Amino acid sequence: MNSHDIRTKTTLMTVAELADHFRQRELFDNNMRITYSTKKAYAGYLAKWILPRWGQNALQHIKAREVELWLASVQRARTTRAKIRNVMSVLFNHARRYDLFDGNPIQWLRQSAKRRSAPHVLTVEEVRHLLAALPPRERILVFLDVSTGLRQSELFGLQWQDIDFEIGELRVTRSVVGQVVGTCKTEASQKAIPLHEDFRTAWRKSGRIATWSWYANDGALHE
Repeated sequence: MNSHDIRTKTTLMTVAELADHFRQRELFDNNMRITYSTKKAYAGYLAKWILPRWGQNALQHIKAREVELWLASVQRARTTRAKIRNVMSVLFNHARRYDLFDGNPIQWLRQSAKRRSAPHVLTVEEVRHLLAALPPRERILVFLDVSTGLRQSELFGLQWQDIDFEIGELRVTRSVVGQVVGTCKTEASQKAIPLHEDFRTAWRKSGRIATWSWYANDGALHE
């Protein structure tokens, strides 16, 4: 009865085998506990970074110091290296949850996610110049982004029913990633956002209030 149970193996389990177990139980399409964008990110970090380097290693042979040195050699931003570390930690926690392994060496890794340099934040004057240089449709979209701070996926998920021009409020209820409609990334994202009066005025002046809609397609916006 237990011949196919991975826990009865007499050989050491590898990271690749654990990743397959994780995919089957966590990354399947109908798992609503994890958003589509998170599933896609997990699968991407596994395929591009973790499995090529560690896939054939037994779980018992993964040491925090070795992984830490490897991450230091990865020529990517600190935030990317921190995400790789986090996915590896999720993988080992999955093994513990299913009694496939009894430890998580990744918890001892030191990997900062701090930026090397501060991002450039546009001033009000720079935003004005940017908006003035854009055609009407793009101007409204950029204005909406800079005045609300919504994620790209949340902007793509907006529908007319989400906008109340009378009280000046926008409700975020869905996101679109890779043309897949799903829930917002966090519960905190699903809340009403006030619309600045300048934005409401600009949108009315654009003359498109009754006819405009958009959707995401390969990163492009369409009428």
